[in-house]
Amino acid sequence: MFRVTMPLLGATLLAAACTTAPPPPPMDQTPFARITTEDAFRANMVGKTLTYGSGRVTLNADGTITGSVDGKPFGGTWEFRDGLLCRQLTALSGLRASDCEVWEIWEYRYRVTEQSGRGASTIYNVL
Repeated sequence: MFRVTMPLLGATLLAAACTTAPPPPPMDQTPFARITTEDAFRANMVGKTLTYGSGRVTLNADGTITGSVDGKPFGGTWEFRDGLLCRQLTALSGLRASDCEVWEIWEYRYRVTEQSGRGASTIYNVL
């Protein structure tokens, strides 16, 4: 019995050592920090292209938004108001055209929560 289990234990340890790093913790257990001022928002967000699934978005210094989802372009405007990013989107169906969102940062990820923090959340990565 001992000779049979040792090779299995070795193979199990070897397989465990060859696996990739564990995925990030669930969204409610990560140390995201809320961005609460326009200065912090501009320093962390403006000019960066963020990706999520088949979409990408860039928030420009002049208050405009450019991006695409599934290859379909969209645009809009943004302003930081009362600790929230408030935006207006044009030329994109399926998304709320106007919304104020909570933005949070953790390492190179951003969590955006719609409807002033009461709606759905999306995780963005910096391109």
